[in-house]
Amino acid sequence: MKCAKRTWVCIVTLVLTMIATTATTVDGLSQAAGSQHLLQQQEMRSYACYEETAADTRLFSTSASVGGEPAGVTTMFLGKRERLKGTARSVMSFLRPSIQHKHDLPPPQVGEDIVSAEWNLPAWACEDAEEKSRLTKMKYLLKDDFSALSNKEVFLTGVGKNVKVVEAFPDVYSDLRLLRFLRKDKVQNPAAAADRFRRFLTWRQEFGADTIRAAVENSPFHPSTAGKGEEEVKRFIPCDFCQNDQNDGEGVTMLLHIGDWNTAGITAKIESGALSLEDFLAYWAFMFESLAKKLHEDTITSKKMLYVDQICDLTTLSMQQFSPRFVTRVLKPWLSLTQNNYPETAKRIIFFHPPRILRLIWALVTPLVSPGTVAKVELNRDFKGTSEQFMRSECIAG
Repeated sequence: MKCAKRTWVCIVTLVLTMIATTATTVDGLSQAAGSQHLLQQQEMRSYACYEETAADTRLFSTSASVGGEPAGVTTMFLGKRERLKGTARSVMSFLRPSIQHKHDLPPPQVGEDIVSAEWNLPAWACEDAEEKSRLTKMKYLLKDDFSALSNKEVFLTGVGKNVKVVEAFPDVYSDLRLLRFLRKDKVQNPAAAADRFRRFLTWRQEFGADTIRAAVENSPFHPSTAGKGEEEVKRFIPCDFCQNDQNDGEGVTMLLHIGDWNTAGITAKIESGALSLEDFLAYWAFMFESLAKKLHEDTITSKKMLYVDQICDLTTLSMQQFSPRFVTRVLKPWLSLTQNNYPETAKRIIFFHPPRILRLIWALVTPLVSPGTVAKVELNRDFKGTSEQFMRSECIAG
């Protein structure tokens, strides 16, 4: 009995981990290590220099308007200005030798102006002024990365020509996507968020994600061009998506038939080479790119940040489904793809018809999962009908 209970704890923990990859809030602060952490510190110091230079400009304007103040006031302001200028130049020369003067820095716009003017962020997107400031810092740290993307192109069959990715895919490269990366930490950290987004950009380049995103343009949620194994993936790992078109088109409901997953079959396919791991991951990249596109469009239309409702059908869940081979060969790389590249996507996580033992071990599992994720979990044993019927009711209700 004790062994069985421990096994169920492991299973439920794995399920929670899997579905929590896109949960709305993740507690704790993501910290970069080693040289990457040092680089983040240097970048934040660079941003601090930018703000000092902006303060220097405001200070100069103040000193110029002193006019009839007592003697010495103008000298006091100008002295402070020179000290600020010296500090900014010395640090910037250490961090970025190519920048020699304050005129080489971005225009001294701060706060809401730089967010709206330079990045065209909708006024309703950020929760408060502090979040706007953190997003501004994050984008400042990413300015070189976006500059490198400015000429990157991808072919779109719908228009029959190459287009710039930053213009074609706002769901990938706009402020709203950056906000999801920023909100991954409950205590928002611009440097950590910028580092995550850089890794996301690297992954897109290496994985060919923009090509997958281009295919999404023609047939979202129908990955006939995502890879060679889409039928096998759908057969072994069934998952349905309901676009909430009956609720003013807002959001998506996602149904994971976890109890029906043939994890042994998909593992054998991948190990034998009949289905490559790359094609398996390409299928899920296609589905999550479709999710990101749909959420972005609905967010713009509704003028509020929208998320996914995840329904996890545990009706026939068994202990044998989560074998070490499946976890190592399939689940871990799958989780890595979704967790690292599609943060802050889910709003609710609904366990549909969970086994009764789940209630008994819930107190043991919850300490292992972040409070933000636990707060999103709902248990539903009372619905009379199938998970598909439940999903349709959730789509209509929104």
